[in-house]
Amino acid sequence: MKAKLICTGILALAASFGAAAQETSRNVTDPTASCIVNLAGEPRLKLIADKVALGRGINIPARSLERAPNADERSALAIWLEMRQDCFNEGAKYRHVVSTPGEIELARDAFDYQQQMVAELKAGRMTYVQFNNRRMKLANFAAGHDL
Repeated sequence: MKAKLICTGILALAASFGAAAQETSRNVTDPTASCIVNLAGEPRLKLIADKVALGRGINIPARSLERAPNADERSALAIWLEMRQDCFNEGAKYRHVVSTPGEIELARDAFDYQQQMVAELKAGRMTYVQFNNRRMKLANFAAGHDL
């Protein structure tokens, strides 16, 4: 059960790139995942929504562009970076109730890695293709390994 919760946590964080909110066996929605899913409707993120798969399942690929973001997209990515952090913070109490300290640390590490990826994309140090490939590798790792 705990291994599944860890995987769900990582996938929920990976969902920040566009998946449905995960629920626990008690049918309580993870506030972080719910918040991240809601970002798909944020008008300020519309410019990047199809490029980073906002609001879509992790298994539905985003547009694969072999280019770095332009100036307008970088502005939207900066907003997304901040909004994602707010969503992660919103779920802190929930994680402390349903997770062990090790699981909380793992969720934090996975989230920090994703934030770093978004920051690198925003800085133009990677293309959308590279970003989406890394995102998929993280999701596949979480889904394919028994933690």
